[in-house]
Amino acid sequence: MKSETIDKVFPIYIVENDLLISKKGDISVAYKLELPQIYSLDLVSIDRINRSFDKFIRSFPENTIIQKQDYFYQEKIDKAITKDDHFLSRSDNSFFYKKPTSSHECYLIITKDSKKKIDLD
Repeated sequence: MKSETIDKVFPIYIVENDLLISKKGDISVAYKLELPQIYSLDLVSIDRINRSFDKFIRSFPENTIIQKQDYFYQEKIDKAITKDDHFLSRSDNSFFYKKPTSSHECYLIITKDSKKKIDLD
């Protein structure tokens, strides 16, 4: 199997003015989304978010690529949750110490696909 350098495989040509420009001429912008906690919304709020996101997607022109990437992490709590010296605070701190917790990051990448592919190599 023939090996290639990272420059040949990595698709990003340049990052300029917060835009990612690929070697084929595609332009992308990435956003970090702050989403609500799971099960924290009622049905009306979920429906409102879905309708807004649907409107958002339909507003883009043809040849637009929308990607959503979710990253899930598992961490352990290694510091005190509360600083109080009350019995319940001490109990919470001892119960949650070194227990696994989950965290989540979400990114939305919007790419305008160039109709005419160019090669910037």
